Amino acid sequence: MIRFITALLLAIIPAPIAIAQFVQVDLSSVYNVDRRQSCCESPQYPMGNATYMGVPFFLGPPTGNNSVFMTGTNPVTVDIPIAHQGVQRVRTLLNTAWGQPGPNSYLRIEFHGMDGTVYGINLIGGQHIRDHGPAFTQNFDPNPPTCTRNVWTSTGGSVRADMQTFALPATIRANGLAFIRFIDTGANGFQRGFLFAITLDERICEANVNDDCIVDFFDYLDFVARFADNDPEADFNGDGVIDFFDYLDYVAAFANGC
Repeated sequence: MIRFITALLLAIIPAPIAIAQFVQVDLSSVYNVDRRQSCCESPQYPMGNATYMGVPFFLGPPTGNNSVFMTGTNPVTVDIPIAHQGVQRVRTLLNTAWGQPGPNSYLRIEFHGMDGTVYGINLIGGQHIRDHGPAFTQNFDPNPPTCTRNVWTSTGGSVRADMQTFALPATIRANGLAFIRFIDTGANGFQRGFLFAITLDERICEANVNDDCIVDFFDYLDFVARFADNDPEADFNGDGVIDFFDYLDYVAAFANGC
């Protein structure tokens, strides 16, 4: 199932599903169309549990509620209750339908903390998000603040799903995430948000030295370079001394991934 962000829905959702340091958010109460009925090779879209780049997602089954063209004036808003402590990052599987390029944004995502903090990003087509098919926006930026990456494509390339990673500010990490809000100012036939799934990531991700949302060999190389230069940022364990224990602690964190 997918969620076209075209109407205000405030239904209380079932309890999230926890897997180790991930929490898969149950979106079943806000789905409004079967993603496998969108077009082209859409019947190939995955369903149920799926893992992309080490992150588990739950892509819900059909509900029979195929109401894509829902009415309402802009902006249209969907609030997704979370009420969860310890969230470091939020991972979304999010694309658009009829995706439009920037510089204007027609979809905003906001993370509302339990302490009242609001962290929001205006998502720009061809940068943070793109169309779920090849007929509209094609590009994306793998760097912060969304670190967008393609994680699934149909065999013929006619439909796809992209993952975004949103690093939460310190206040929300410390006090908890209350809810996520999507604000859509597009239009049917112009652009609408196309939401597949949301997973909360509780991992600290200390080994992500270059801040690109993924722990990989480039992070290791960057840390080794800092360590060799006696850079203060190489004091990984924070004891005021750069030594082999910092290296060992970094290697351990690197092995945990992110």
